[in-house]
Amino acid sequence: MSASSSTTSLPPSSKSSLSKFVSLPFGLQWRTAALRAQRLVPSQVTYLTSPLGPHPITTELPSRGTHKIPVWIFIPPKAKETKEMNAKSKENTKADESASQSGPTRPIPDRKDTKKAKKPLRELGVNLDFHGGGFTTGACTEQAPFCALLARETGRIIITVDYRLGPIDKYPAAVEDAEDVLRAILDQEYEEFTSLPKPQRKAAQALRHELTKEKVSIDRSKLSISGFSSGGNLALGLAVPDSLLTNRLPEGQKVPLLLFYPSLDARLLPHERPLPPTMPVRQESTSSVLTLTTSLMSGMSESYLPAANRGEIKASPGLADPDSVYKYAQILLVNAEWDSLALQGREWAEKMRAKGWTEDRLEMWESTQVKHGWTQFPQSWLVEGEVVERDKVFKRCIEVLNDGSVHSTAQTANKPDAETAAFAKTQAE
Repeated sequence: MSASSSTTSLPPSSKSSLSKFVSLPFGLQWRTAALRAQRLVPSQVTYLTSPLGPHPITTELPSRGTHKIPVWIFIPPKAKETKEMNAKSKENTKADESASQSGPTRPIPDRKDTKKAKKPLRELGVNLDFHGGGFTTGACTEQAPFCALLARETGRIIITVDYRLGPIDKYPAAVEDAEDVLRAILDQEYEEFTSLPKPQRKAAQALRHELTKEKVSIDRSKLSISGFSSGGNLALGLAVPDSLLTNRLPEGQKVPLLLFYPSLDARLLPHERPLPPTMPVRQESTSSVLTLTTSLMSGMSESYLPAANRGEIKASPGLADPDSVYKYAQILLVNAEWDSLALQGREWAEKMRAKGWTEDRLEMWESTQVKHGWTQFPQSWLVEGEVVERDKVFKRCIEVLNDGSVHSTAQTANKPDAETAAFAKTQAE
């Protein structure tokens, strides 16, 4: 699978984005420019970061506004997806042979007609993915190894989104982009799209056009969503009250949600969150780029999400009543031990458990001695233990998507140590 002719994933709505950028204070301008540089990396870099492929198709989908939403689409190789199809084909062949022995023979089709017949599209499941970055940085490039792995091992189409970021765009810009791409996926069911509002119709048509060129279509009954950090916030936000999942999916359809160290409660800024008791006083970084990025992001959170909106459900989906979360969601929650978001992840899981979200609906995975975002760092930035843990949790994600649930193939989930558990209980009280 080759990347498309589009070599960069530019921020949407370039003209309006430029005018917004120029209007920013200089202190925000230079930090924003530095953080956005990642989005100018061409998609061809994935030939280095994920050499096994598949490599992404890059395109832009129409939105509810005037801007377009850049997405990277990973189409799985045929061999993985066709295993089940081959098994079904053998069953059909046996049935045909049995019928031919007991009934009239079928007419042999004309070869010319056979050549003219269009090959049916491969109908594949789909995973919608969102990168992290605190709503001020991040790009599809960092998601490519994970997305390519999922495509190879699950046979699903993987769509990862370059949603709008602060400070150029404000809340709920990222939420709207997430909803618009999910709507384009769900609207594939409409054959002619005539019943949809014009923006939705255009997005659905654009996505179908890209997929049809690759001879594939979406099996909406096999939908899953993944997100990392702020992307985990968006992923869960798609399953809270009045969400598209609740309103558009048929009763009983399971939807796996892969939530990696998500931001669930935005009322506390990063520097206000309590630190885990086991976190080293000073974490040594193996990358100067990571250290610089962390420094640049300091204080940027407020540039996207104003204080007045932090308590809204779409900004803090962890505040939603557990009874209102899409009840057929199959949630895998991954916590990182050395992460200030780990505590709110555990508190949210306890709140969900108290309302009936048992282990067959919500699985906790506690990753020890790893920092926030470690799964998406280049391998050269990681120590051996982090690589091993990343591979373990990615393997679990593959199992969940292939099974469609979090319990049937579940391993013994990683548990927090006694000190961390006691600290979490104290903070909750």
